[in-house]
Amino acid sequence: MRRKFSSSRTERLSTCEARSRAAAPTRSDSWFRADEAQVETGLEGAVTDRDTTRPIAGAAVSIEGFNVGVVTDSVGRYRLRGIPPGPQVLSVEMIGYAAARVRLAMPTAGIMELDVALATSPLRFEGITVTADPVSRARGELGTASVIEQDAIDVQTATSLSGLLELVPGAVLSPPGLDDVEQISLRTVPTSSVLSLVGSGPSPAELASFGTLIVLDGVPVSNNANLQSLGPRGELRIPTSAGGGIDLRRIPATTLERVEVIRGVPSVRFGDLSHGVIVVDTRAGAFEPRLESIFDPFTAGGSFVGGWSVAADGAMSGTLDVTGTRPSPGFNDNESVRFSSQFSHRADVGEAFATGAGSEPIPKLRLDTRVDLFQVVHDNPEDSVVSPGASSWSRDRGLRISERARLSLSPGFLLEFTGALDFSQQRSFVEAPRARGAMPFTDRVTEGRAIGRFIGGTYQSRVAIDGDVRQVFTRIEADRGTAWLALDHRVRAGTVLRREWNAGPGYQFDIEFPPQMSFNGVQGFDRPRRFDDLDAVAASAVYVDDRVVGALGGRWSYDVQAGLRLDLLHEAGHWASGVRDGVLQPRLNAQLSPRPWLRLRAGVGRTSKQPALGQLSPARQFYDVVNVNWFAPDPAERLAVLTTFIQNPDNPVLG
Repeated sequence: MRRKFSSSRTERLSTCEARSRAAAPTRSDSWFRADEAQVETGLEGAVTDRDTTRPIAGAAVSIEGFNVGVVTDSVGRYRLRGIPPGPQVLSVEMIGYAAARVRLAMPTAGIMELDVALATSPLRFEGITVTADPVSRARGELGTASVIEQDAIDVQTATSLSGLLELVPGAVLSPPGLDDVEQISLRTVPTSSVLSLVGSGPSPAELASFGTLIVLDGVPVSNNANLQSLGPRGELRIPTSAGGGIDLRRIPATTLERVEVIRGVPSVRFGDLSHGVIVVDTRAGAFEPRLESIFDPFTAGGSFVGGWSVAADGAMSGTLDVTGTRPSPGFNDNESVRFSSQFSHRADVGEAFATGAGSEPIPKLRLDTRVDLFQVVHDNPEDSVVSPGASSWSRDRGLRISERARLSLSPGFLLEFTGALDFSQQRSFVEAPRARGAMPFTDRVTEGRAIGRFIGGTYQSRVAIDGDVRQVFTRIEADRGTAWLALDHRVRAGTVLRREWNAGPGYQFDIEFPPQMSFNGVQGFDRPRRFDDLDAVAASAVYVDDRVVGALGGRWSYDVQAGLRLDLLHEAGHWASGVRDGVLQPRLNAQLSPRPWLRLRAGVGRTSKQPALGQLSPARQFYDVVNVNWFAPDPAERLAVLTTFIQNPDNPVLG
């Protein structure tokens, strides 16, 4: 018998057919055959062109969420083994065709045959509606996730990752552009500290974005060492992402291949988070070059992506994006411009461990090397009519070098190393005229009493904040499939080392022309501060989890993922130093499927977000107590005496 399947994401782009391999199935609803001598489970079939019915060789066929994948042979056949029973998603991809995603229910025993027909030029069909799939599962994750595939990315008019995340349920829509800092807030909680309630502390959205982990090509992108802020006393404004998540403008949408938003409880593989995980994969490998452009009344830009095969077992790719936004043309000259580029190289060394007939042997060693460059420029020049003397600008540029090495020790045993070096230069400047009455003032940077002077009148205040952020990240992870107590297990264990610091000149201004005006006789003014005097932040982690899949009876299936993670924050910015604080984080996800079309999911666990560098090493607080304040008409008779106290900058509350 024959039965048709279709993927909900590619319902109009591809069709799939399944038929029973048994000549006389024992049950009318049976799609598989069972060998009485030896029970074997698997999935096999053919991939063809929907229009010509010709077989497609070299198509990638895999099961989402598991390390199970092959490519079709010369006659378009594929064969998969070791697939856990229960609801699964089959993914079929080939350059020049629409990616097909097919939901199916794997039996507890027997072979299912599934033929897939791919459609060419899918994005030229009229009436396509592409949205994020709210029930998809991220790769290797059991928690609830939204997955944005390549076909959705291609039709979304987005300039950055922030625009693609509008496909996630509950996201706020906004027009494409780069005119302001872009951040994402998953599961925003409408509560915050007392400071936020009076407008000088982080908002709930900033706290949520700070706790949302962004993983770019397997490496976390951190904003922990960003100190580009004027602080709670600052009365001027600069565009900054400090205190929240990273600025998503640095990641162009056209260079992305896949985005996974884990809104449920993530596995213990992910740490340093409190509000969810966003896993981003950029284009890599061999694929057809493409040139794109975007034009609207406010934004213009162009991008190029392309990948080519190198020798027999390698591929290289490159991306380039230049985009600019003028939010108010004809009214002011404010402008934001982004430059982004990436080079990647993939090499397969050795061949071993074939998974079956028609499958591609798993390479003994796979090396993925990536080099990323970006620059985001934001200019607010002076408007001599509306705000004379006021202007600001920011320059954020960065370089990241990452390497991922996957070593296959056996068909079910994978060892992976991930390492990255991240360098970011952050420059901000703001100036504005200030006016105040006569006030007693001291420029002491040590405690004690001193004769001060009076400042007042109108003056031009200028502030520069220069940060040089550095990050080192390494992870070693082992992943092995095994059978234990008559159950299929997938055990994963790993360790992480991370170090972050800021080596910039810091917060700089002429102390005689301070940027803030508020003064109450007790709270004094901020002083210039160097960032390179601060200790680095060193953290480490170890984790282990186990994923078990099985069946209950003949129709019910279950999937359980349980793990434990330990995050450590070290003293003095070194891993070899003592432990300042540690958090143990158990996590559990479970899924029960009474029917192929019904999934019951539940998750519980603990997550932990590391404090930012600015919280662990807060700026010294200067309190200037006015002892004498005599502002006589005669300048020679004026007298100001102030006593300066400095609050201990250590923050023992945070570990």
